Amino acid sequence: MTFPNQTESTGARKGWRPRLVVALLLLLCGGWAYGPALNRMFAADQLMYFLHLDGETSLSSGLRLLDYTAVREYEKGDELLFRPLLMAWLAAENAAFKRDFRRWNLANLAVHLGVAFLLFEVLWRLRPTILAGATAIWFVLLASNFEQVSWNHLGGYMLGFGGLLVALGAARAGATSTARRDRWWWLCGLALVCAMLVHEIAVAAAFGIGAYGLWMRRRSGGIGAWPTLGWALPLLIYAILYVFHVRHCERWLWADDHGTGSGAVVAALAAP
Repeated sequence: MTFPNQTESTGARKGWRPRLVVALLLLLCGGWAYGPALNRMFAADQLMYFLHLDGETSLSSGLRLLDYTAVREYEKGDELLFRPLLMAWLAAENAAFKRDFRRWNLANLAVHLGVAFLLFEVLWRLRPTILAGATAIWFVLLASNFEQVSWNHLGGYMLGFGGLLVALGAARAGATSTARRDRWWWLCGLALVCAMLVHEIAVAAAFGIGAYGLWMRRRSGGIGAWPTLGWALPLLIYAILYVFHVRHCERWLWADDHGTGSGAVVAALAAP
């Protein structure tokens, strides 16, 4: 079996025309789907976040809530979660946008469109076909993405997905390129650890990336230890930071029962 090298289809992969067409289509589709939601007011978790800020809009006030689930005072729960970069993103938005909900919504939409274009770029580099653009447009219009785009508190999730896409693209480049593989695996590791600190799905994905890297190492040979570093080091960094998080939690394995009568994590996960 032979693997594609980085110089294949150079013209197709580096051409700006298909990228421009897809970018315009994403803008049109995203604007059509989410334009009406730009006037959505703050709600639910976002209001609770503002309550913890006590009216402050400085960057430092938001950064005090980096380990939000451990330090929050009201409606405590979900302490199993550890998302400091998500909270850093919210802190930056709070400092930049204050209480202008339209700007918060517009920022979420911009991130969503950017991640969709990144998805196209990763797929296009893998195989430059019309399906790459179609998949990106499908992603923009997925109904399951609606709350993550239009609910201010969840918009940062898209940053985690973007980091995961960068990690996946870098892992493939590191496994198939013939030169400077270490650069791609370092990029993979950096993007992966950032994605982990935004959303836990990247933690699970790290094991898949590691399996892919090791498989490619076995199939093509000569990659050395870089694939292992590309996923094992981010996991180690995340584990060390998570230990500090656990030490600050009052009830780490307790979950908000939302009136169901059970506060145990296992029971909550098993509930229908």
